[in-house]
Amino acid sequence: MCSVKKAVLFGFFLILASCIKQEDITTFVPEDTRVDITIPPAFIPQDGTFYVTNGQGYNANGIVLFNYGRGNFRAFDLTCPTECLEAMSIDNSGIMACNTCENKKISFTQYQITIKENGTTYGLREYSTKLEGGVVRITNF
Repeated sequence: MCSVKKAVLFGFFLILASCIKQEDITTFVPEDTRVDITIPPAFIPQDGTFYVTNGQGYNANGIVLFNYGRGNFRAFDLTCPTECLEAMSIDNSGIMACNTCENKKISFTQYQITIKENGTTYGLREYSTKLEGGVVRITNF
């Protein structure tokens, strides 16, 4: 009888544990992250230009804010979306690349935000942006 009670208790514990929601590790943007795009160093007036906010995002790896033109901005976490979860580098043209993954050719741009690697599709973590005057507000979705 005691073993039945233990089995029922263990089963209940498993059900309870499976219902606990895992934290999304890529949602680390404070709700008040703002970038003033009208003054240097964040002055990004042209389509395709970008600005990196250091110390934000997952593991403080940074966030890149792209100007898509006509007041449209998109922000992406600079953490590699593969299993390595390390900071990616970004060059002057806006190409983000993971230098720590086995395949160092993993790279993203503002227009190519997903890749397929060994049958798995990875996408950059995108944050919500809203232009308020000359300030872009970056938040979680």
